Amino acid sequence: MREAHNAPTQPAGQGHCTEEAALEATETVLAFRRLPGVQAEPRPGAAVALWAGIGAGTAIAGAFVNLRLGVPGHSILIVLLPFVFGLAWAPRGRGGAVMGGSAFGTAGLLRFMAPRCDIGLGALTSLLLTPVLLDAALARARNGRGIYAMCAAAGLASNMLAFAMRLTAKLLTSPPVLVAAWWPRAICTYPLCGAAAGLAAAAVFFRLRRERGARHGVDRRTVVAGVSLLVALAFAAGMWRAAAGGGGGRRGEGHAAEVGRRLAALAAARLEPGSRVVVVSGELAGTQSALRGAEVRALTQGLAEAGIKVAKVVRPRAGTADLDEQSCGAGAPLLIAAAATAPRA
Repeated sequence: MREAHNAPTQPAGQGHCTEEAALEATETVLAFRRLPGVQAEPRPGAAVALWAGIGAGTAIAGAFVNLRLGVPGHSILIVLLPFVFGLAWAPRGRGGAVMGGSAFGTAGLLRFMAPRCDIGLGALTSLLLTPVLLDAALARARNGRGIYAMCAAAGLASNMLAFAMRLTAKLLTSPPVLVAAWWPRAICTYPLCGAAAGLAAAAVFFRLRRERGARHGVDRRTVVAGVSLLVALAFAAGMWRAAAGGGGGRRGEGHAAEVGRRLAALAAARLEPGSRVVVVSGELAGTQSALRGAEVRALTQGLAEAGIKVAKVVRPRAGTADLDEQSCGAGAPLLIAAAATAPRA
């Protein structure tokens, strides 16, 4: 009796209000909880549009943007980070396939409409396979360490496949001397760049997922604005590069062919058909700039058309001025070639 007497009396209607408050709180938690498959996820149409935009923007950026690191295989940094952005903000199935298809189609369209764009066989391989491998890696990862390991493995596999395709293209189209000078370095830098890009992508993935969870979903206007800005900047860079005739970080293929033809004409005027020469391309005493791969290839082809055989391509270190036939080891006259000897008109 005393316990019943001391028990607080409940006003009329309070129990009903408490149930309504609990129901409202439960609905709020269900609406904003950080679990997949709830209202925080973007709709399928918005996710597909986001993936397609990222794929197209990545292809345009890969065609016209150069980081100028001078390391073979570093271009995967341009490819991998936008793709992990799309998978972090719209983590649904088949995202990698949509981004890869969009990037591959955009790259093919660019090669058809803008022949000066720098998209080779290795770049096409990276654009097509990197998002698919990254999507599969993130789907199989179970914890933080697993995500880092799987992303590194995806970057490594993608870059090695790109290396294999580019090596095949070089073997079919480039002189053997150029292939011999390229592949020993590239076979080391391609896997290192791929693994490093994968680790960086994993760190970006964690960061984006944390911010997305704190905001309780995708801010669609921000995502659309970001993707639109990426595409606009990449398109503007491409138009500027095309208007400049292939400038903007890399010498264009047209300018490289022009440099090679001029150097070949200068050499053919001073050499007899059937001669063998050693092409020295490098910074001699710090006064000449080294030829790029496309320019050396054009020079070699021009010399071959003139009946002059290139025995070897030598790239000495900066400050080396005492070169002779014996130091090059080919027993042929030297042809000192640098881009500065054939200025652009």
